[in-house]
Amino acid sequence: LVEFKHTHMRMTDAEKTAEWRALDRKYASKVVNILESLQGMYTKYGQIASGMTNTFSTIWIEELRKLEDRVPPRPKEVVMQTILEETGRPASETFAYFEDEPLGSASIGQVHRATLRSDGSQVAVKVQY
Repeated sequence: LVEFKHTHMRMTDAEKTAEWRALDRKYASKVVNILESLQGMYTKYGQIASGMTNTFSTIWIEELRKLEDRVPPRPKEVVMQTILEETGRPASETFAYFEDEPLGSASIGQVHRATLRSDGSQVAVKVQY
């Protein structure tokens, strides 16, 4: 519809630009919220797109950049299940202590503070999704 209007109706360049900007404002945040909720590689794709300043409008770039520092961590149950699946044993057999809250989370993983059961060393455990 927008393309039709721009092609067949008499619109100034300013009017065309304003219409595209309105569409960007309408959809950019919705799409970014969907990418965030899908997590994992979808969030990573959005992060990559945030650097494509020669392709997307500033409205899209501003929204996509929110994915760079607004990635919610996965629940503790998901983390513990991932450790079990990857190591073949529960986290409690490897770690004397495992901090529930991650030190940081990103699009494809998060990092937790832990203490090894074997020698008491403090370690950072990166859990990838």
